[in-house]
Amino acid sequence: MPTNAVNDIKSGVELLLSDSDCAGFINKLLNTAADIKNSSSRPNTDILGQFNTVLSQGGLVWGVPGESNPGGNLEGQNAQIALSSNFQFGRQFVENQYEAALSAIHETIHLVGSARAGQTGSAYWYGDVTLARAVDKMQGLKESPARSVLEASTYWSRALKDACTKPKNWK
Repeated sequence: MPTNAVNDIKSGVELLLSDSDCAGFINKLLNTAADIKNSSSRPNTDILGQFNTVLSQGGLVWGVPGESNPGGNLEGQNAQIALSSNFQFGRQFVENQYEAALSAIHETIHLVGSARAGQTGSAYWYGDVTLARAVDKMQGLKESPARSVLEASTYWSRALKDACTKPKNWK
């Protein structure tokens, strides 16, 4: 991935996380997911720090068909975020920077589960269904009926996007 694109995504992540509503939502989401997983330890809610760790490990790659996804894990020091080929870089990237930064945050949230668990492999990530259940719990809803992974991902991603709105000063 071009260095300038990685830097633009990192700047976008920093800008989004500087908003207290966005950062507060993520903090609550991660702690609620830990409660659902009956974890006695608290997750590292420093998403910017965790994202920087991903950059220093496997980094960002681009060109994955379909949706973006996490790979590896933070504990194994091989965490990576594969961004969808739907994101175009160059002239069009300014329009996609918000979505790319939000996607990077989304995938970092998944990877935080592996760091918290001290385990390796995707089975220890905070999965989409767990994160959707966390959003339900945060909103005071009873646990919703079973969702497919895609439905769960779309659901909690919408809540993340609602909390991490596109700043007016976005370049």
